[in-house]
Amino acid sequence: MRCFITSNRHLPFVIALMLILGTRAGVSQSAAACPGVSQQGQEWRLLDKSASNRVCLKPGVEWGKYRRIQLEESSYEPGNSANPLKAPEAKALVAYFDVRLRSAYGDNNHTNHAELKIVPVISDIRRSRPLINLIGFALAPVPLTYGGASVRFDLIDAKSGETIGVVTGRRRGRPWNIFQSLTSLGHARVVLDSSAKRLKQDTDRVASEGL
Repeated sequence: MRCFITSNRHLPFVIALMLILGTRAGVSQSAAACPGVSQQGQEWRLLDKSASNRVCLKPGVEWGKYRRIQLEESSYEPGNSANPLKAPEAKALVAYFDVRLRSAYGDNNHTNHAELKIVPVISDIRRSRPLINLIGFALAPVPLTYGGASVRFDLIDAKSGETIGVVTGRRRGRPWNIFQSLTSLGHARVVLDSSAKRLKQDTDRVASEGL
């Protein structure tokens, strides 16, 4: 029988590789499917179906007319989460997300265009474990645990109140988010920041291409 023993000097590299692969596996879980069918019986269009981002659009919508964005206040709905945030944590994270969303959109007051209302929901938060990560830095220059977040955005025609699109995302922190891994919600904030920027890209895309 042949045995393979990894020397101590190779251990950090092995650990780093395992963590990177583990992180990729963590974000590979698919987001929620498109919510249903339109009144005409046509299936919703799945515009983006990456592992970390899913954009579902109702067919027959003239997306190019939506140039005004109305951002509703975010909410936190943990559902059946085994370790939900405490009220002060949730309040702080929701406030942070709202700031990042407003920063991503900036000034969008185009008065001569239809208005798209966006309702953001933080549906799940995964904590990182700072003490374990701190200990892990002695073995490899990457975190050992990764926090993250799942989000959902309902896109609603502000005039009719009809939901015409849904964007969902599920991500975790990355090996290079070292400093953020030293707080339990640091990775979640990184994910929420990237989710705000990605949503802006998605809505700009559907508006500019008239999808």
